[in-house]
Amino acid sequence: MIRTWTVDRPDEGVLGWLVVDTLRDGLAFGGTRFAPDLTQAEVTGLARCMTWKLAAHGLPTGGAKAGLAVDPTDPDLPRKLAVFADGLREPLTHCAVIGKDLGATNEMLDAVYRRLGLAQLHLVRSRTPACPPRLRDLPGYRTAMTGQGIAWATRALLGPAALTGARVAIQGAGVVGIGAARRLEELGATTVAISDAAGGRLVSGGVRWTDLADAAPQGRLGRLPGATDAAREAILHAPCDILVLAARSHSVDARLSAGIQARTVVEGANFGLTEDARVALHARGVTVLPDVLANSAAAAMTTRQLAAGGQLDDTSLWTAIEDAITRAVHRARGRVRDVGGTLRAASLHAAEAAGAWSVP
Repeated sequence: MIRTWTVDRPDEGVLGWLVVDTLRDGLAFGGTRFAPDLTQAEVTGLARCMTWKLAAHGLPTGGAKAGLAVDPTDPDLPRKLAVFADGLREPLTHCAVIGKDLGATNEMLDAVYRRLGLAQLHLVRSRTPACPPRLRDLPGYRTAMTGQGIAWATRALLGPAALTGARVAIQGAGVVGIGAARRLEELGATTVAISDAAGGRLVSGGVRWTDLADAAPQGRLGRLPGATDAAREAILHAPCDILVLAARSHSVDARLSAGIQARTVVEGANFGLTEDARVALHARGVTVLPDVLANSAAAAMTTRQLAAGGQLDDTSLWTAIEDAITRAVHRARGRVRDVGGTLRAASLHAAEAAGAWSVP
């Protein structure tokens, strides 16, 4: 069964979790989310989603997720991180490796492992001493990894020609959103709308990803030349061909989905849509490229290297990731063509067939 470790220290103002959904060769990997309204249910769902994503890549490790219910800008965060780390000493010592997710920075993860007196990759180094000590030191670690997977999955779904001149709207101006803009632009698409937590910008003539990165260095949009200000939700309803969801989980419900004009919605974020939104979009004939296909590249890069002791070279690693994402999308699309249903359902069917339900 799924294994959950809870750190509940109300006297310290600390509430967090680590959920190991699956183990492979005694190891699980997942990101760490920091958000004041985080719940155990959200962390558990994200851990299962990690397993689903990794299934397309042969499940190099098991899937996990950690999370702390805290504002990442809380001035008391260093103390709370220490309490959180102490509460997760057992799994982080014996079976789980954690990395970054929403709200997290490398410095936060460094603080957790420093508190424990462990290298971030000590579990892998115990098997392969030549493995680097930190995730960001692994060969193949690069910027816009998640965005790369989003672009490859979208290309596999629609075909290369469909991306040339395609108009893209992006919900979310953080690492995933800007990364998606960059990688889709490299394949010929143009970003025409983008939003952050406070509002949005419409750019009918399109905007370069470098200008987006300059305007949103911390995930918050500043001045963007040629852009028209818009409400945050208006970006979801902007005239476009492809809508990329790169914000918080379950951020688009059925009400918001009703105004979506794009014929393809890409879940760059884990669980970007609520279930009722998925049903509503499917009923309208809108194709949803699910997170389990579109949001797997960074996780695949990390877990493939963890399973190989950090010894894979950059070129072969990323070639394998691209091939796996492309095959997974084609396989899911073929199942939808043959038996109906959604790409998500087809992907979960493939994950089950790959043995993704072996739990600790």
